[in-house]
Amino acid sequence: LTEYNLSAQEKRHSSSNGEFANLASELSELEFWDNHNLFNKSELKRMGDIEFCASLLLLARKGIVNQTDQTLLNQVYDDYSEAYAEKDSDKARVLQWLNIVEKFISDNSIRFIQKKTQLYTMFCIAEYIERTENDVNNDMINNFDKFVKTYLTFKNSEENSGIYVEKIIQYKLAASEGVNKQSNRMIRFEILRDIIFE
Repeated sequence: LTEYNLSAQEKRHSSSNGEFANLASELSELEFWDNHNLFNKSELKRMGDIEFCASLLLLARKGIVNQTDQTLLNQVYDDYSEAYAEKDSDKARVLQWLNIVEKFISDNSIRFIQKKTQLYTMFCIAEYIERTENDVNNDMINNFDKFVKTYLTFKNSEENSGIYVEKIIQYKLAASEGVNKQSNRMIRFEILRDIIFE
């Protein structure tokens, strides 16, 4: 009935109700996303914001996973449609992650964070910080800002020297294709974690 094929999230929305679906929708309505322009009009229209929030709940449930297709999201939508005992604790975790990511957002870093691949990686960092009971400090923020500044000005076609070059090359490879593969997600997370905590 439309001029375009439904996205996977639109199909889930039309056929899945329940606790998990409701929480993903609730999280997508938080001001955080609008305050930093993290979803464009097309993504909002096609429910990309809800799908991203569902992926964060999946991160809370299962950690960093392979998400190259819709299998896992479809599964958790089904598994937690009626009973979702961890709903409140998962919501609290994601809200804590939002506060952590917020601390890393600046005029310098927002262009990096607005990319969905990097945004997801930042939430992996936030999950790690929350899980290991670390506090975000100025050194961590400064380390992140230095990396982002170098990353955003890095040119693949030129000879590069200086700090982070090797790590940026590895990170860019893991962020260029197969971005939702578990292996590439882990590479990005580990590089960024090591830089932030160095």
